[in-house]
Amino acid sequence: EYQAFLGNLTKDNPIQQKQLRLVDSLIEKRLTLIKHSIELRKEKGYAAAADFVLTRQGKRIMDELRAQIPKLRDEEMRLLQIWQEKKYADTATLIRWLIIGGLFSLIILILVFITLRLNNSRLRRIDKELFKLNQELLSSNKELEQFAYIASHDLQEPLRMVNSFTQLLG
Repeated sequence: EYQAFLGNLTKDNPIQQKQLRLVDSLIEKRLTLIKHSIELRKEKGYAAAADFVLTRQGKRIMDELRAQIPKLRDEEMRLLQIWQEKKYADTATLIRWLIIGGLFSLIILILVFITLRLNNSRLRRIDKELFKLNQELLSSNKELEQFAYIASHDLQEPLRMVNSFTQLLG
């Protein structure tokens, strides 16, 4: 079960897969030797089992196994370092894009502000011009009213005279 778990973790790395197969075979050899020494003890006694242990076959296998573990660890550390460097690079890229996006947004915001300010000042200038034209129109209307009043008054006098002459003649 543990071997399957490790195999799944390292399935993307053929180097680790090869080293794990070697470790698995060494573990199997060691377990076989242990079973053999137990069987010798049961079947032929303590002395036969002790003689088998003194051949140091188990120690040689364990030494090979102990030599493989740092290789596995070193490969994992190398891969971890590569992964961390990639993540740091990805993070730096993300931060750069966030800064660029923030600056771009700030520039757009400034341009919108400037445009609104220019439009606002233009609208104020137009409003002042309209107010001035409106005042001139009101003044012109007053002058026209006065002229119409005076013209009306001046035209009524000759009509009164014509009316008076008409009454005298009639």
